[in-house]
Amino acid sequence: MSPSIHKSAGTLPEQLKEESKEAARPMPTPTVSGPAGCPASSPRLTRETAILCCILAVTALVYLRCLGNGFVLDDSVIIVHNPDLRDWSFLWKGFTRSEYWFSDAGWIQAYYFRNYRPLLLIWYWLNYHLFGLNPAPWHASIVAMHLLAVWLVFKISRRLAGGSTPALLAASLFALTPVHVADVVWIACCGMVLGTALTLAAFYLIIMPRGDGSGRRWIAAIALYACALLCHESLTAFPALVACYAFLFDPGDSGAGAALESSGASLWMRARRAVIWQAPFAVELLIYFFVRRLVLGFFVSNPYYYINLLTDAQAVLTVPLVLATYIAMLLMPWLTLPNHRAPLVSSPLSPDFWVPLAAIALLGAALVVVARRDPRRRLHLFCAAWMGVTLAPMMMLHSLPHLVQDYCLYLPSVGWCILLGDLIAGIALPNTRARRLALGATCAMLMVYAVALWRVEWFWHDEVAAARGYVEGWPESVQWHWNLATHLYKQGDLADAEDETRTALRLEPDRTGSIFAPHSNQLHRYLGEFLARHGDIDGAELEFGKSLNGPPDENEVHPPRPPLAYNHDGIALYDRGVRDAKAGRTDDAIGEITKGLELMKRLPVPDYGHLARRYIKLAELYDSQGNQEQVDAVLKEVDSMPEGELAVGLARARIRLNHSDQQGAERILRELCGRYPTNHEAWMQLANVEFDLKQYEPALICYQRAEEGWYGDKRLHLSIAQSLQAMGRDREALDQCRLADALGPHDLAIKFACAKLRSDIGSK
Repeated sequence: MSPSIHKSAGTLPEQLKEESKEAARPMPTPTVSGPAGCPASSPRLTRETAILCCILAVTALVYLRCLGNGFVLDDSVIIVHNPDLRDWSFLWKGFTRSEYWFSDAGWIQAYYFRNYRPLLLIWYWLNYHLFGLNPAPWHASIVAMHLLAVWLVFKISRRLAGGSTPALLAASLFALTPVHVADVVWIACCGMVLGTALTLAAFYLIIMPRGDGSGRRWIAAIALYACALLCHESLTAFPALVACYAFLFDPGDSGAGAALESSGASLWMRARRAVIWQAPFAVELLIYFFVRRLVLGFFVSNPYYYINLLTDAQAVLTVPLVLATYIAMLLMPWLTLPNHRAPLVSSPLSPDFWVPLAAIALLGAALVVVARRDPRRRLHLFCAAWMGVTLAPMMMLHSLPHLVQDYCLYLPSVGWCILLGDLIAGIALPNTRARRLALGATCAMLMVYAVALWRVEWFWHDEVAAARGYVEGWPESVQWHWNLATHLYKQGDLADAEDETRTALRLEPDRTGSIFAPHSNQLHRYLGEFLARHGDIDGAELEFGKSLNGPPDENEVHPPRPPLAYNHDGIALYDRGVRDAKAGRTDDAIGEITKGLELMKRLPVPDYGHLARRYIKLAELYDSQGNQEQVDAVLKEVDSMPEGELAVGLARARIRLNHSDQQGAERILRELCGRYPTNHEAWMQLANVEFDLKQYEPALICYQRAEEGWYGDKRLHLSIAQSLQAMGRDREALDQCRLADALGPHDLAIKFACAKLRSDIGSK
């Protein structure tokens, strides 16, 4: 550290100012003679710069492990199976649509996770065109952004604290704290890193000393914050952060220690200054919310659908527990996991409410008491305000899929690291012994951080490891036991997949407040599929029977927070049109379906399924009338919708089939399956075409591809049985018929088809 910490005379501010001047002096370098005997110039490296370079190098080294990680969880939807990412139109479409607008995103992301993050989408697009689907450079680019954020934390801390020692300590703590692992090594989470780096750059430009170019710096800061907002919505707290800085510090101080202000400005002057400073960013924020409202249809979260099952009362009562958990994670970051247990709080008498509330109140009171005698109270109060202000958006619990997750701490941890760095530097100032003690303790703490960070990185190596991390964080989560089961199944580990599904069944009903956890009837059906694919047909039949006859779960019958009512007229009118189309009343059907679709477009919700695909029926009806102009108009409209390209392809294939052009339909469907390899509907239609063409082996392969993401469908099992019977694999065909019967015990069409298949096999 800097030699100035040896000095014990003078006040802490004076010593830090002396340290700042001393650290800025270059270290002497030896003179080296050049070829002609003239002194050769060599770059001079200050002690401060050398230590900072070491911090950055160690950070990069520790994070090198993530270069071997693959695409995990949401990365698959956003990157791997996103065909639109390769198109140039992805650039401008991202500015007018939600984060998951692209094709094959799935209704959960498309309707529940409706966020506006266009610059994050551009980051994905740029990485894809630079690196393709090689995950290593994707991870390296995020690590590079993290290193930039570390450097900015150093610059900001040096300006606020007025010395190199607290700044270097803050940078090292921020660089290696394990709570940042998910942000840095999980690609889907990189919006926090990008947005935070832009926000820190904007803040640093604001707090720089006044002088020539200060106007340009403010313009640049405003532009940077606009970009940060377009990366992640949690950065909406920045105007309040600027106001806190302007209120506590004297922005006119051109020295290195703005935090050491002793100006006697009145409270009114400080408040006025705070309002003026935050005004341009507040205006930006209002514009952002207006644009968000235009694009998404709401300001914060979809009022008709929600991310979790908290009631309004539970959302308020659970805030102290969530906040206390975040504070504990900052204090003990080695406890980092992908998920954290945060039970719903339903009563103010619950210890989960009043214990964390009392702890937070005591912590706040202690901060006030200490601040009264703290010579650097403004810096320390600002650090506390930084943490509180930036954590505030995370307290809107209705908008969070998980109540507590480490990646939410990326920006709040800056305030904590600056505070802790300054406190450690203060402890080290009195004498050599204190300096050695502080330095040794800091080194030990950073080593613990690095080891914990290295360990936690493994959770993001692959999808099974990530799901195990979520289960370890909250063992009672039905959702994550089920997710782990599906990822184990994809890896071919059927035995463990069955065990995890049975564990999820034992935990039902789900008490974590998640809406994505399957209920018992679904879990029995999924377990039946796993057993069937493992060869246990008897066990599969038993599980399928339980899925149909078992009682519903408590939270399935009475969900804690039912959705707001929405207009069902659109879907009712659409269904009437489909019935009229079957009855041959084409004109009536076209009118009803058109009106129904217009009503559904006004409020797209998951109950409608993939809205673009509902236009396929309308295109077929216009084609049956020979109205090609209207067919083209419908398909053009569909192409601009989420999953539009997929819906257009399916519509064209259906139209070819209606004209008995099976070869043309097969060609279109093969192209769709290549572009959307995880879409079971495209595989199912292709399999049906192959079966009609009597190409039974390719049909069976396509049915099996459709089965990978389609659990417990009776018609799919029947189709597989028919393909197997046509190939002469009678025993397997009969097993599939048993499964189809078990899933559709009251479906007469299924029973008739299975009876015919058994009769054909028995007559051989």
